[in-house]
Amino acid sequence: MWSTNELKKRFFAYFEKRGHKVLPSSSVVPKNDPTLLFTNSGMVQFKSYFLGEKSPYKRVVTSQRCIRAGGKHNDLDDVGKDNYHHTFFEMLGNWSFGDYFKEEAIEFAYDFLVNDLKLDKNNIYVTIYEEMDTESKRIWSKYVDPSRIISASFKDNFWEMGEYGPCGPCTEIHYDRVGNRDASHLVNKDDPEVVEFWNIVFMEYERTPKGLEPLKIKHIDTGIGLERLLSILMGVKSNYMIDTFQNIIKFVETKCGFKYEDKNSLQDVAFRVLADHSRTIAVCLNDNVSFSSEGVGYVLRRILRRAVRHAHDTLKLEKGVLSQCVAKAAECMGLEIDASVVDDEEALFLKTLVKGLNQLMKMYESKGRLDGPDIFVLYDTYGFPVDLTELIVKEKQIPFSMEGFNECVNKAKETSSKSNKKLVTVNFDFQKTDDSFKYTTNGITAELKAAILDNESVSVLPEGALAILVFDRTCFYGESGGQVGDAGTVEFFDESSRKIGVFDVQDTQIQRGYVLHIGQLRGTASSSAKLTYNESIRSATRANHSSVHILNYFLRTFMKTEQQGSLVDSERARFDFESKKLSDSTLDSLEEKINQFITSNATVTVTAHPKDEVLSNQGIIKMADEDYPETVRVVTMCNGPVTIKEVCGGTHVSNTSEIKCVRLLSESGIKANTRRIMLVSGKKALEVDENAESLRKRLMAGEIVKIDCQLSISQKREIEGMNKDNLKRMQKELESSISSLKKEIETGLLNFRVSSMGYPDVFSYECAELSKFSRKEIVKSLGSLIGSIDVACVLFAEKDGEVQFVARASEPENLCSKIESEFLSSTVRIVKDQLHGSIPKNCFSSERLLQAFQ
Repeated sequence: MWSTNELKKRFFAYFEKRGHKVLPSSSVVPKNDPTLLFTNSGMVQFKSYFLGEKSPYKRVVTSQRCIRAGGKHNDLDDVGKDNYHHTFFEMLGNWSFGDYFKEEAIEFAYDFLVNDLKLDKNNIYVTIYEEMDTESKRIWSKYVDPSRIISASFKDNFWEMGEYGPCGPCTEIHYDRVGNRDASHLVNKDDPEVVEFWNIVFMEYERTPKGLEPLKIKHIDTGIGLERLLSILMGVKSNYMIDTFQNIIKFVETKCGFKYEDKNSLQDVAFRVLADHSRTIAVCLNDNVSFSSEGVGYVLRRILRRAVRHAHDTLKLEKGVLSQCVAKAAECMGLEIDASVVDDEEALFLKTLVKGLNQLMKMYESKGRLDGPDIFVLYDTYGFPVDLTELIVKEKQIPFSMEGFNECVNKAKETSSKSNKKLVTVNFDFQKTDDSFKYTTNGITAELKAAILDNESVSVLPEGALAILVFDRTCFYGESGGQVGDAGTVEFFDESSRKIGVFDVQDTQIQRGYVLHIGQLRGTASSSAKLTYNESIRSATRANHSSVHILNYFLRTFMKTEQQGSLVDSERARFDFESKKLSDSTLDSLEEKINQFITSNATVTVTAHPKDEVLSNQGIIKMADEDYPETVRVVTMCNGPVTIKEVCGGTHVSNTSEIKCVRLLSESGIKANTRRIMLVSGKKALEVDENAESLRKRLMAGEIVKIDCQLSISQKREIEGMNKDNLKRMQKELESSISSLKKEIETGLLNFRVSSMGYPDVFSYECAELSKFSRKEIVKSLGSLIGSIDVACVLFAEKDGEVQFVARASEPENLCSKIESEFLSSTVRIVKDQLHGSIPKNCFSSERLLQAFQ
């Protein structure tokens, strides 16, 4: 009986016997590849080898977990409508890096399918790009009838990585599920009975600005759709009938009143959506993708919301069943996840659903219909899948049009792409940058190899334009491993060693092994240069980076956690990790442990080790699912009792005493089960301590302070506590003052009723005792005092160069206008039947204020 695991087992065994190294699937989120949201093919984890990096293996075989639900390859909206589209699928693949080529690749494919899996060779059809690849036709002729070798178009049978880079013709294998017929006319026609399931790409060219050029080293890139191949082996015409889908579908059947029939009813569509999306959510959670409002987390959120809609509206499933489906999917794939976060996200969407429905009805009521931009707002802001909006408007018989929707989507994609760092696609014909000096030397000579302006290579660089320079070697650190790139200067010299220009480096990036120095030129550039990074910026960055390692180590003494990311620059460092909210006591203890280690003057050393040795050493902290090179740098900090070891390619202090101290500025949640700590070290940490001491002195003098400066978490808590104590004390003093004032005002009011004081309708009183309290407290107190007076009156108190007043009059609107016209820069507002306001002291006159009341 065929199963997913059995097919994988057979595939691995076949290619392992033929010298292939079995490698695990990489994460569904590609590392260091801003061009992709998700890993969408088996070649992604080997992309650097195709771009020139030397592979440690000649032959490789994998089963790669892939997601196509965002970006260029997006099958999300098609899932459920047929029985072969998926957001998540597994891609089997065999790879050759400069070893075998067309002859062996085609032989392996045919031999495995026909002799190992026992597929009927008479049902196999192959396509080739004959215009550039007659060799494949010759090879295939050994195995299949020439009538089943079909010449296809460039579009179908030529594969390219991008605008530039490795590429080549491919041959695809198709299978006729029906058999005993000539199905050649159905190949590449999207016929569900004749399916393409195996693609072999012959990487033999490189696309350059000049055109196609032959590669010196040729590679094989193979992709096989596991689900499609398994459905062929099982003799079923739907991918959703294979074991991993059926296990989920049968579980859902036990939770609802419907049965899956593999047809096109609303219920069958919902079953397929739920089965597919549960698998996708499970693998994402396994690879530490969390629900969020941006990037891959936002795509995952949309996938879940689409599943929720089909689960609730069509299959009538109860709240909480979706997380059980996700857990079932994980179990089927041998993954361990915490599916409880799915319940939280489902509950959040159900709340959002109510808001979205209200917004939809408001849109309809305002113009009697819904247009494309409206549907996009519901899609983008409220997470409404388009098919959900279509269903709702049809049910409510609301006129709608999709016109303008695609334009909004494209505009959003364009905006998103602009936020990413622009890639350089210029092809370099020189060796990659030697950046080994970044760890050892500052101020080195180098040769300018390329100048890039607006993504084009230029021979003359204009002054002031933002440009990119590439040298044969550099001491600048290019952004990687969470550490930002260096800033600094590049000095240019003529043949007589006279300085002729300076390039101010603002940022340093690494791409394809080339270090990109980004900045602006003053003067003239030449091939002879001296590179110097900014030592003060690098020094502060080093201290922050080492601080993050110490934080990472001591966090693990409080909980089981994994790093989720970091960003280190000269100003601060941020560290993301798996956890629930940390308690105040944990944060205090954490900061204390970090600083105790720093003040122990621990030595810091860097050593290189083989990857396998590092990966097997449980005492070395590593990033989960990171694709490490064959030789790995390990940073070790040791003070005797404590030794911290972590894999890292960044720059660090040589002794922890250089850090001086660390202050934790904040701890917050950034997405489900992920927390973020912000910290500063060195000079910045000492400035934080100075801020705290300054506020303490003012508080001890009895002041109420506003926290408008940087403090650590514990310092902020302390200052807020002292502020509360002072506020309580001042409140008591205020209450005492008000009690005395009431007696004075009552006496004054009694005398007022006996004597008109020149203004028979207005009683006024200056409350000098209130001047030491805040403006808000003065207004509040004046208001409480005026409440007991039943005649037109005004009470006022001076504070910070202004006179705060509260008044009552029979026509408050007229009085408001009179006061604002009488006093320059005065502000007055009416609260119920009272006027509250302030008048600058330098233009205030009690006589003029009282006159305004007459």
